[in-house]
Amino acid sequence: MDGSSGKAPLDIPGIAIEHRGCGNEKSGHHAQATSQATPTPNYYECCMDRTSIDDTGKTTKSRLLDAAQQLYTKAGHEGLSLRDLTELAGVNLAAVNYHFGSKTALVCAMVARRFDPVNEARIGELSRLEHQFQDELRCEHVFTALLKSVCHPRFNIVDSPQQWQFAIRASCDLSQPLRQFLAQRYGHVEQRFIDAFCRVTPWLSRDEVDWRIRCVAFSLPGIGLNANTYEMLRGAIDKRLMTPTQALVELVGTARMLLNAPSLDTVELEKLHALFADSMQEPA
Repeated sequence: MDGSSGKAPLDIPGIAIEHRGCGNEKSGHHAQATSQATPTPNYYECCMDRTSIDDTGKTTKSRLLDAAQQLYTKAGHEGLSLRDLTELAGVNLAAVNYHFGSKTALVCAMVARRFDPVNEARIGELSRLEHQFQDELRCEHVFTALLKSVCHPRFNIVDSPQQWQFAIRASCDLSQPLRQFLAQRYGHVEQRFIDAFCRVTPWLSRDEVDWRIRCVAFSLPGIGLNANTYEMLRGAIDKRLMTPTQALVELVGTARMLLNAPSLDTVELEKLHALFADSMQEPA
């Protein structure tokens, strides 16, 4: 049984679904027992022996994943046609079955290709900030770890409209198999951040933290922000109302209010700008 959802792991051929370890921090009335996680093999390990190279040097599997992302962004899981997929990838239906076993497995592998490195970066940044600030860690630092992923090379919604459209599609996906896959693969990331938010907001219960954070993030595990949050960020940036760094700092300010956190003074705001500007390669 899956430790976070209480459901048996989703049976998707070629994709191993286990939890990645991310620590088991506890503090005060927010302490909550968590099961020891086992590392999840990288999705790319699945069936990597079943590869063939075309004249461009791309594997058949890569072409299928690229085509799946393009079509998924337009139509979602339910609207993705295998006929369109094989035509765009330049392969036959047998290649889909050979490499993935089903359309659902292909979509899950495609989503994992984008979100595995992004979520690893989120956890890495959160760990780094926890180590840097220790007892002085505040909710803006936790939000920073979550939000800096919007400029990750694999998930850059700031510079890539295509990645932004993909993020919107994934955050709104109602496909039950995909939702179950995301919960099983990235549920630990969501809990890791909720745990961190709880530690820096001792004035709120865990249920209150969970409820308020979901107003802006974690509509689906692994996706990060909610669809409307992505829309607001992209709209502000596209209309040049503010720079990407300014937009992210504004979002942190909104989230802080949701958590009843103390307001930031001028010096603290400058430090927050610097944390984001480092990722965006903008002047602090």
